[in-house]
Amino acid sequence: MGMIRDYLKSFLSAKFPNFLDFLCLAHQFLIWHKTNLAMHLRPRMREAELQRWEKFPLQQLDIELTNICNANCIFCGYQYQQRPHATMSDTVFTKALTQYKAMGGKRLVFSPLVGENLVDRHCLQRLEWASHLNFENIHFITNGILLEKTDVNRLLRSGITSMSISMSGFDPDEYMRIYRNRSYPKLMRGIDQLLMANEQSGHRVGIMFLIRSDTPKHVNLQRPDFISRIKPFLRCADKASGKQAVEVGFTPFYDSWGGMIKQSDLPPEMRLNRIYDSRKIPCYGTFNLKLLHDGKVEICGCRFSNIVKQNELLIGNINDNALTEIYNSKQSGRFMRRFTNGDTPHICKNCHYYFPVDLYFSS
Repeated sequence: MGMIRDYLKSFLSAKFPNFLDFLCLAHQFLIWHKTNLAMHLRPRMREAELQRWEKFPLQQLDIELTNICNANCIFCGYQYQQRPHATMSDTVFTKALTQYKAMGGKRLVFSPLVGENLVDRHCLQRLEWASHLNFENIHFITNGILLEKTDVNRLLRSGITSMSISMSGFDPDEYMRIYRNRSYPKLMRGIDQLLMANEQSGHRVGIMFLIRSDTPKHVNLQRPDFISRIKPFLRCADKASGKQAVEVGFTPFYDSWGGMIKQSDLPPEMRLNRIYDSRKIPCYGTFNLKLLHDGKVEICGCRFSNIVKQNELLIGNINDNALTEIYNSKQSGRFMRRFTNGDTPHICKNCHYYFPVDLYFSS
């Protein structure tokens, strides 16, 4: 059966590439539609269950080393950011990570609200310091523009367990359209260095390419840069588990950043996610915290919006209170209950990352 499936896939890909792209997108849409409809029909969470979730431990700490970026992507809220540009101090960094570890923290993600990690000149040093605390998982996100100027061997040895590279399709003109930056040649040279170093290290770090493209998937997979520079590294790092050393994922839908990004801002091929306005169960993101570069702490912290003047996600500042106090504060509990009280935060109403907490942790 496997041989027949692979043959049909190969045959259809060659004969009807657009049709296969359509089927893939249709499948993703049906899954999304089914999930959102199920959410819409669900009753609100009962009080006893809500109280149980209120005692659930912190699952993840996201770190914003800097809110400075070297790209200006059409799909990102960075273009609307009003915060002053700055980089996190050592005091805030070490205090937060030490306290998170003391809370039993296991997963650490270096992911700015908006910004680029490698813009921080002390980025590698901070990754190495974090690894000494022995977190189970350290994920690192970058747009890759500065990889060429980075010691990629040191990056791979820093203690990160996985990393994601956000980029356009494999074409300089498309990169300019989507990322509004002429650094595509520099990006690809840095990627060459990274992939080769990771191969030589025995696939020390799992690497995922997050492709934000206005071009069909099959076109991207036929482009020369993908075939010659990425595809040779797409093989199993562990045959027993089937784990890929390097993976490529294509973003099917995009977020509106609380209404700041409109469909008219994007090419027709880059579709905003359609959202059902019915969110009765707290989101899994309420069990994650985002540490901003200045010490402010947000629940989830995956988005911001200038449409609402008050930052609904902000629940504290590590310069004033300990991380455990912030996470277990009444303000944190009130935020969770807004989902069940019919007062869903504005920034969460249109967020395509929303997923009910009970379904997320049971899957």
